[in-house]
Amino acid sequence: MNLGTTRLRGRPRNRWQDEMREDGRIVGGEGWQEKVHNIEEWKKLLRMARNRRNMLAVVCLCTS
Repeated sequence: MNLGTTRLRGRPRNRWQDEMREDGRIVGGEGWQEKVHNIEEWKKLLRMARNRRNMLAVVCLCTS
């Protein structure tokens, strides 16, 4: 069955959910899923993940 569209080549894109799990695992360590029930802890985790992503972007720009 061909619907006239083609699949993109290569690895599939990550979903938002996959990115959140990866960020939570990296910045929150073990038990990060329990921290999301506390809004202050959740905000702290989000800030840490955002800072981590910004640092990675700066490093990539500097090495290019």
